[in-house]
Amino acid sequence: MAENQKTETAWKRRLPWIAAIVLGTLSILAVNKYLAIQQRGNEQKKVFLLAASADIKPDQELTRNDLEIRSFPAESVSEVSITVPGTGSAAASEETERKILMLVGRKTTRQIGAGQQIFWSDLASPERPSFQSRIPAHMRAVTIPVTPVSSVNNLIQPGDMVDVLFTSAGEESEEMDSTLLLLAAANRNGGNAAETVAAPVTAPKKPSRTEILLSRIPVLAVGQDFRTGNSDEEGAESYSGVTLMVTPQEGVLLTHALTIGQLSLMLRPVADPSVSEAAGVEAGNMFSMSRELRAKRAAEVKHE
Repeated sequence: MAENQKTETAWKRRLPWIAAIVLGTLSILAVNKYLAIQQRGNEQKKVFLLAASADIKPDQELTRNDLEIRSFPAESVSEVSITVPGTGSAAASEETERKILMLVGRKTTRQIGAGQQIFWSDLASPERPSFQSRIPAHMRAVTIPVTPVSSVNNLIQPGDMVDVLFTSAGEESEEMDSTLLLLAAANRNGGNAAETVAAPVTAPKKPSRTEILLSRIPVLAVGQDFRTGNSDEEGAESYSGVTLMVTPQEGVLLTHALTIGQLSLMLRPVADPSVSEAAGVEAGNMFSMSRELRAKRAAEVKHE
């Protein structure tokens, strides 16, 4: 009996220690689980930032090759970080390209190591940035003349995306084509070219026509201003030319179009990845198309 009491008393003395060990083990497990959850959460919260692809020296003019997109933990983002959406979609690529163009040609104010993020505060004021460095490989810059009417009242700014409309000159270009045909015929028949040209031109005339010539074209500059983000400045000057970023073939197309007609620009919404599609318009289908468009508008209003 006495021995049983001694055993019971010993167990009672050990119980607090056993309870403490169990509680301590459970606490350690709970803390480890919490830390694991936090770590997984931090790993998932990543953001894309513009960073240096190689070591960048102070006062170095940035080129496209100096920049890269890297993922960083969300907690490393500050007010001066340069965030980008990445390249997962056409809209994301477009916005990323716009941010890159804002950096190209700017000079740095400090040493930036490879892989480190670039801050807005690392950039010197763009007093004399290089325009040529903003043109990507295999692309070209071409300027087209504009008026306030053909440039959305001079509201188009560098970094915007536009569609290019072409309106053919109609009868004037047709008369020129007819004259060249008559001259060629006179040479073949041995006739008097001057008399032949003086004869009435009876060839049918083609009406003027407007079509979408190119779509989703980036604007590099307006006038001589190629700095993005200046649209809110007071006293913004008007301009008579817009410089577009195009492929060599698109540049040839635009340049020839200017010799036989007129170009105008349509400003696109921000981050719209679609390519504009629209039927061409001429005098013969303008009014029928107008009726169809008015009916469509009326149906949309009715369903609102």
